[in-house]
Amino acid sequence: MLGPDHPETLRSSRDLARAYRAVGRLNAALALSTGTLADYERVLGPVHPDTLTARLNLASAYREMGRLDEAIALVTRTLADRERVLGPDHPNTFSARLNLADTYQAMGRLDESIALLTGTLAHSSEPWASTTRTLSPLATALRSPTGWLADWRRPLICTPASSTTGSGCSVRNTRTLG
Repeated sequence: MLGPDHPETLRSSRDLARAYRAVGRLNAALALSTGTLADYERVLGPVHPDTLTARLNLASAYREMGRLDEAIALVTRTLADRERVLGPDHPNTFSARLNLADTYQAMGRLDESIALLTGTLAHSSEPWASTTRTLSPLATALRSPTGWLADWRRPLICTPASSTTGSGCSVRNTRTLG
């Protein structure tokens, strides 16, 4: 027996809460996520990487339940902690940025979501940042009726941060299709 405070036991609880969310058992997910986060904070401390992951899981449960103000508060706090503890280009920090962008989208704050995602693409020095993990939520926000690309004829052009021709993403007002 590993015991209730063993990191593997905590990880199993965190994963079970995520599974509850995946099958729509949101109340069970919220209850387990809340308890698991409290256990992580008590056992590993408030800024341990596993604690920060548990906090994002709780934020995701809040978001899926429509409790967006609570979700945004947790995600914002977690992103700040991950940037401070892990650094701005760590994959877990990147994940927190995507979570924040998703929460902005759920709140209808598309401009903030787009700015966060394009900033992530423009400023990351890591090649994995320009993957579909960033591009897919960005495309979703941009295709929104109120997003930057409500007009399909304006493509988003992104260049890597290390490019000699510049960096960042911009919308070109050129026609791409007939």
